[in-house]
Parts: sequence; C-alpha cells; structure tokens
Amino acid sequence: ANRSQVPSVNYLAAAYAAFQRNDNLACTFCLSQAKQQSIVAHTGIKTFQALLDLKSGKEEQSLALLLAIKKEQADSPYVLILLKDIYISLKDWEQLSSLLPELEKNKVLAKDELLMLKEKLAIHRLHKATSNTANQHELKTIWNSFSKPLQKRELVIEAYLRALLTIGSSAEALSLLTKYIKHQWSDRLVGLLGYIDNPEAAEQILLLEGWVKDRPKNVNLMLTLGRLSLRN
Repeated sequence: ANRSQVPSVNYLAAAYAAFQRNDNLACTFCLSQAKQQSIVAHTGIKTFQALLDLKSGKEEQSLALLLAIKKEQADSPYVLILLKDIYISLKDWEQLSSLLPELEKNKVLAKDELLMLKEKLAIHRLHKATSNTANQHELKTIWNSFSKPLQKRELVIEAYLRALLTIGSSAEALSLLTKYIKHQWSDRLVGLLGYIDNPEAAEQILLLEGWVKDRPKNVNLMLTLGRLSLRN
C-alpha cells in the first residue's frame, strides 16, 4: 500500500512552527523527517526550505536553492515569485528584468503588481542611464520603449524628468512636465517646476497662478509659485 503523505505535511507544518519560534535544530530535524516520509519528489520540500532561508535573511542561500529547483520545474509559479522577491531584496535589477518575461508568461502576478514591478525596472533603467552619462537621445529611446500605462506612472515620469534635468535638458523636461500636469495633476511633480530653468518664466508663473485659483490651499503649488517668482 502507498505510504500516506500526511506525515510529510505534518513535519513541514512542525518545521514552520519551529522556524517561527527560532528553534533551528527542531526545524532542521522536521525538514529531514519530511524528506524521509515523502514518496514524491523533494522539490516541494526544497522550495519550502528556500522560503525559510529567504525569511531568515539568507537570500544568497535561498537563491542558489531556487535556481536549482528552477532547472527541474522551470514554470513553477511559486518558485518564480520567490525568485522575484529575492531579486528585489538584493536589488538585482538585471536578473529581475530577465525574469520578467517568465513572470508575464506564467501569469503569476496580478495586473497591478506586474505594473509596479515594471515601474521599479523602468526607474532603475533611467537611473542607470543617467549615472552612465546618457545623452538626451539615449534617454528618449529608453522612455519610448516604455508602454503607455508605464509612461503615466508618477514615479516613472519623475525619474525621467530628473534624468533630463541632470543632463541639462530643461526645455524637454519642462514641456513634458507641463503637459503631464495639465492632464493628470500631481502634487509630487508640480514642485519640480520651481527648479527648472525657463526663459519664458513669466508665462509659467501665469500658468501656475491659474492653477492656484483651482487649488488655493495647495501648499506645494504655492511654494512652487513662490520659488519661480523669487527667481524672476
């Protein structure tokens, strides 16, 4: 007769309970027993071990185990999610970017979570390009490679605007920022207007004064208007 899977499940539950109370010896023993009691492949138990390693802050150890598991089960949703979490924790954006197509293909992330992940990767690309002294054309190429939903994300457009300002492309930054705020108000981004060199500052001040009429109690907007007025 086939051996029951219940003992291995019980041992895994006991291992997790031991982990939560920081009893490493009991945790290791229970994992060992789970492997012995299981009649199926140990992939699930290895994945569980990788999860415990990750929760313990042993990202590199967990990563090595997960990559080994991935060779056996390339499309395992849970393995892909754990890999995603580790790469984010390690700030390994290149590996995370390489993993992205698999995350999309296997639909392991909700739509909003996937968009947030793409946002992180987009911001990293812009920061990296800026640190590598990219020119305006190179930044524009990166920007144009982003999807329309991604280009509308506040943090992504902020990263792009700051990248443009870093390389001295004030006119391009001003044009994009003004268009964005006209269509989608952002308290976070309006403050950038106070730091952009603008030969037509008088027109910019008039524009902000119009916005103040609609938002008379907006502190960020008032501060931005004040900065522009003092500079001109």
